[in-house]
Amino acid sequence: MTDTQYEGLFTRQSERIGKAFVICFRVNGKNRYKSVGYEGDRFGMTAKRVFVIKEKLREKAYHGDIRIPIEIRAFEKVFERYIENVRPLQSAKHIAIKCYACGKHILPYTFNQQITSLDTAFWQIIINRMLTSGLAPSTAGKMKKIIKKTYDYAISCKIATENPSTGIIIPKYDDEVEIDLTDAETKRLYDIIR
Repeated sequence: MTDTQYEGLFTRQSERIGKAFVICFRVNGKNRYKSVGYEGDRFGMTAKRVFVIKEKLREKAYHGDIRIPIEIRAFEKVFERYIENVRPLQSAKHIAIKCYACGKHILPYTFNQQITSLDTAFWQIIINRMLTSGLAPSTAGKMKKIIKKTYDYAISCKIATENPSTGIIIPKYDDEVEIDLTDAETKRLYDIIR
């Protein structure tokens, strides 16, 4: 997909539907996006019509009469909405890494469960599985960040009321190795180092 932005109106090119119109506006200091149609749809959507819709939405947003609902509250869908929200702010490579990591390490365990039904104990089990499967604690920490950011987005959209990722504990990794040496081995090691 390619993005072209001018005054809050985006067009996104998709192989499936063609040129889609997405309106961006700020509500309470946060970017909000609303898809309003695609070029050549049954409503005869054009850039001019989208501009008129954008202005009406801006007026509603100014008066506080608009909410962006998220009908599907599964963790996977909320994560997708979070990614769409941060896409204009982050590089394509960074977004791709987040999507790949979440798809590989997190989404296989959520099974489209509601985001509010996943508690700290559930997420701790997932992180522990990652660590026992051989992932580095730093990778588990990055997964925790993805979970935290998704829940922060859900809280800002009033889908969730609390963030269970704050209770996840990632154990410290100790890579020090102690070796017992005899006096002769210690002297030989000292001579090599010197």
